[in-house]
Amino acid sequence: MVTQAELAARSFPSIFTDDVAKLNDLKRKFTTTRQSIEKAQAEYLSPSELKTLQSFKEFLRQIYHLENLQKDLKRPPDSQVKNLEAYNEITGAIIQKIATIRKILNPLEIQKIEEKLQNPCTCKNIALVAHQHFLSNLQILEEMQKISENILKYYYTLEEDTKPIQVTFSLDDLKDNLRQQY
Repeated sequence: MVTQAELAARSFPSIFTDDVAKLNDLKRKFTTTRQSIEKAQAEYLSPSELKTLQSFKEFLRQIYHLENLQKDLKRPPDSQVKNLEAYNEITGAIIQKIATIRKILNPLEIQKIEEKLQNPCTCKNIALVAHQHFLSNLQILEEMQKISENILKYYYTLEEDTKPIQVTFSLDDLKDNLRQQY
């Protein structure tokens, strides 16, 4: 999403280079709610547990996308034999890939990790760490807002300075001016 400040900075790129660099750096530091919670959970899991949980989530995402792909595929009419064969081959491969992923998943291992994360004491601590991430996000947003406001304020002054001055003359003023020059 491009903000007004970024659009203004694009109009005068040489002037706002440092400010845009600061904004981009702050954007990289900003974490979403999901990222904050995942970071907080990572502090309470061993590296192997964290890797297992992340791979489990990735497998679930893959299954979700494959199932959506399978739903989106339209079965061609029986008269189009080559298309029907390709459709059957693709859906067969999707079903096989989903089955393979489900064999890899180890629900007992994930259940142990989830139980560890659902422990009331751990939940409170995760919420506290996530809240700290949110607070740092607020500071980042405030800094981004200040930089954006400064960019816009300076941009509007530059824009006003670069606008040509439009003066309107009456017909009599033009005639007098032309007579004097002639």
